[in-house]
Amino acid sequence: MPFFWDGVALVSKPAWHFYQNGFFPPLLPVELDAGHPPLFSLYIALCWKLFGATLPVSHWAAFPFLAGIALAFVKLTKHLALNRMWGMAMVFLVVEPCFASQSILNAGEAGLICLHLWCMERLLSGKYGQLSLLLPFLAMVSLRGMLLLPGFAVCQYLLLIQAGKHGREGLKTMMTTFIPAFLVTAGWLVYHYVHTGFFTDNTVAAHWSGNYGYAGLGGILRNIAVVAWRMADQGRIVVLLACLVMYKKLQNQHYILPQTHKRFLLVLAIQFAAFLPFAVLRQTPVMHRYFTVYYLLLGLVLLLFTEAAGIGRVKKTWLMAIATLALISGHWWIYPFPVANGWDATLACLPYFKARQEVNNYLEKNHILPDSVCSAFPMIAGSRYTHLTPDNRFQLTGKDKLPVSKARYVLYSNLSNDFTPAEVALLQQEFTLLQSFDRGIVYLRLYERNP
Repeated sequence: MPFFWDGVALVSKPAWHFYQNGFFPPLLPVELDAGHPPLFSLYIALCWKLFGATLPVSHWAAFPFLAGIALAFVKLTKHLALNRMWGMAMVFLVVEPCFASQSILNAGEAGLICLHLWCMERLLSGKYGQLSLLLPFLAMVSLRGMLLLPGFAVCQYLLLIQAGKHGREGLKTMMTTFIPAFLVTAGWLVYHYVHTGFFTDNTVAAHWSGNYGYAGLGGILRNIAVVAWRMADQGRIVVLLACLVMYKKLQNQHYILPQTHKRFLLVLAIQFAAFLPFAVLRQTPVMHRYFTVYYLLLGLVLLLFTEAAGIGRVKKTWLMAIATLALISGHWWIYPFPVANGWDATLACLPYFKARQEVNNYLEKNHILPDSVCSAFPMIAGSRYTHLTPDNRFQLTGKDKLPVSKARYVLYSNLSNDFTPAEVALLQQEFTLLQSFDRGIVYLRLYERNP
């Protein structure tokens, strides 16, 4: 499977830089630097050095993290005393659309998800020494890993209070847990600032600078609505409604959740609430993958409530089947233009790779230079960064450099969220369709300007 979507900018391009130029200094050229710590890209580059820069090596490099995710999920299931439901927990893990897609696209999310889940499991289990070893890696695998640290600190503080550890004893425990992550994070940020002039927000490179800045009130409200949409999207609305129904049933039964379950729900709620401001206060688009861990844990919440409610076997089977089918259907929850779709969060994107190969063959057969073709994200990436070829072939030109209004050829696709309604109208009015490459629900259309 080729690199795709943000996996190109955040994994393959940085890894290719380190592969060609060495691992030190662990800094990227300004045009590649999105502000993320490069730990995962360094890891991929190291695997390429050892085993070859190929797509199979890239995917096998992610396998330990995927196995770690499955193991962490089993551990959390056992921690919640859901031993009889661990099989269903694995089903929810596999059928979750965003996780399934990110797992095979190798976009770097596997490392973040793995570390996030293990940090939660170690926190809930009271293994604070092991948690202190994991948190620095969580912070260095992604900026979002850094942003999770405050939530973990609040969670540990409340859990220590519940355990009766107040004052100096609690403070000493927290300092022991978080000082390593704090020192590593602070050291990286200072090092990065000294050598680049910015901590995390790359305002130097034009293609990155547009993602920074704070949203106004209208933007914040819109982002909150988008977060709610992401949580309910792709069949998760069925899981959420099922959770509410089971919770209402527990209330009617006057059921009191055990402390283990209460702590899990508390940690989950605080983690989500602590991360939410970073998602809604910025102008950065709110992506499906930002909440993948919460999608997965939502499945555990449903299992927890269902088991506690004590519903009959037949009803439980039907409920689990409906929730599973709803999540599987999520791969086909694709919205019409101009609504933006999270194509990296659905397996519906898979036909794109075959269609894109057909486009490349057509360009080559008809002697159309790739750099004369205007297109948009994610179609503009060349083969060096998608397929890891030695030569960067079929690199199209972004419409920020070659506008649709000035281009002779335009490659348009429903898979891109970057074409405006005005540009689509221009294609209909001033261009002729040369060829349409349709695969599944994905289509790519090559246009030529009318003479």
